[in-house]
Amino acid sequence: MKKFLPGLVCGFGAAVFITVPGIKNYGFGCCLIIPLASILSLFLYKRTDNSVLKIEAVTAVGFGFVTGIIAAFFASFFDVLITFITRSNEFVTSLPYVESLFKSITSNPFIDYMFKIYKIMSAEITSTGFSAGYTLWVLAGNIIFFSIFGILGGLMGMLFVNKKT
Repeated sequence: MKKFLPGLVCGFGAAVFITVPGIKNYGFGCCLIIPLASILSLFLYKRTDNSVLKIEAVTAVGFGFVTGIIAAFFASFFDVLITFITRSNEFVTSLPYVESLFKSITSNPFIDYMFKIYKIMSAEITSTGFSAGYTLWVLAGNIIFFSIFGILGGLMGMLFVNKKT
């Protein structure tokens, strides 16, 4: 467990940065912050390990995955917490526009059913501040994307750290 402490710390730090509204709205989270956090976690691991051995790909993938998963859980938690407090988020505000866009393009029963579910989630958020469907949707998306970009960042970090030694 102590071995992955840099991944835990960097994952938490990445989650904090990702929930900042300006950064969150422009999509820097998964493609920039998560890989940088994974690279930083490898640098911190190398500093605390004090070995002259090169970092192997398995270790880099492990650190990237841990950093991505921790960031996904904390970013989802912060997102749900802020949504609970404000009873609104970008999902609620953009849903009518997205629905009108899809309906202008095509009329499909699957899309109609999908927006029916989205409207239920939006109504739950505006009335109580919480939607289990929205929470699962955000968590699943964050886990998938953050773990992938965390692994990529871990592999890039392996190249930088090994080049330095």
